[in-house]
Amino acid sequence: MADSGLNFSSIVANPTASSWSQAYNAGKLFAVLSLQKPKEEEGASTDPENLGSLGKDLLSTFEQEFFTLETKDLTSIKDAILRTTSKIPGNIKCSFAAAFLADSVLYLFVASAGKIYLKRESKFGSIIDFSDNSPDSVKSASGYLQNGDILIIETEAFSKIVSLQNLADSLDHQTPSEISETLAPRVHEKDEGAASAIIIAFKEEVSDIENLSEAQPEEEAKPEEEPSGEPEIKEPQSQEFAQDMARADKEEESEELSEERKTIEEKIGEASEIEEDYIPPRSSDLNFGPSARDEITPGRRSFLKRFGGIGSFLSRRSFRTSGFSRSRRTLLTVAVIIVSVILVSSVLAINQRQSSRQKALFNEVYAQAQSKYEEGKNLLDLNEDLANESLREAQKILSENKDKFKKGSGE
Repeated sequence: MADSGLNFSSIVANPTASSWSQAYNAGKLFAVLSLQKPKEEEGASTDPENLGSLGKDLLSTFEQEFFTLETKDLTSIKDAILRTTSKIPGNIKCSFAAAFLADSVLYLFVASAGKIYLKRESKFGSIIDFSDNSPDSVKSASGYLQNGDILIIETEAFSKIVSLQNLADSLDHQTPSEISETLAPRVHEKDEGAASAIIIAFKEEVSDIENLSEAQPEEEAKPEEEPSGEPEIKEPQSQEFAQDMARADKEEESEELSEERKTIEEKIGEASEIEEDYIPPRSSDLNFGPSARDEITPGRRSFLKRFGGIGSFLSRRSFRTSGFSRSRRTLLTVAVIIVSVILVSSVLAINQRQSSRQKALFNEVYAQAQSKYEEGKNLLDLNEDLANESLREAQKILSENKDKFKKGSGE
């Protein structure tokens, strides 16, 4: 990929007495670094230059370690990062994230804490979300890029200021510079000097993509998988980024999770069919005509039939006895009818309230499961591990709540 295919912009917060951050770029190497130290007791002297000086030395060390590498791959770059972070004092909290582009292969790293997100077409999700707070802990991933991909590298403090939803909303149809202008005010209004991020957009000509397809190394080819019902993204124009991000030692686990995901999707699909077939009752149905009787269970229908028989019997009685005048008979008949109507209305109201509570509970449970399912489905092409985690959470929600609904009910 030519350098002209890279378009990036950075956001860096103003340093404070207890926090500092910086964004770094050299050719196809990008990184963000933040340092934080415990806030001094009130009245004690602090020197904000100390963190800045340490941070610049760390970036200089990383630059020297990186560009002296004979072979730049996942393992060698990870070792260079570990040699750099080993110089951080124990009382300093570090957040370091980096990305390096070699031809069409992207190498990603997070040390101690940090996050890396990818937006590909309409899909958006995290590639690395790591928080170990230990300088000697590094999480890495690699994968192939596609035309139009947007990569966001950020420190842990930046992710706490800019929510995932705000970040996703700012990416639509905007350049990295426009995205930075949108998010920068949120960062600068906070007294947090450890927040920094880099937004990188990748653009290629179609001819370049075809050339990269021919240069693809054989050892990184992925085994064929059974179709899962989701549209696959293959390299160079439809390669799943999540396939490239998965480590070789997790391939067997990924196959097992794929089978589990199928089961979860089937369960969610069944719940979706139930919701689509369900039509909420209208208030106009709460009368004593045929539509109301259709909603009543067999037990309720038998109960109402008895009252109907009593009302019919009383209405046919003449009450021609010496103890009742015509007016009293009329009043008694009206009273019995009113009591019957009140009883029937009470039964229907109780039944309606129970039905409403069940529907409200179903909608709440289904909405939670559907949200996790959609989240997992959107992450399938970006990060398979996180996608499986979301799908398992959706299955758990359904399993834990299924006993709250009667067997055979619409819910």
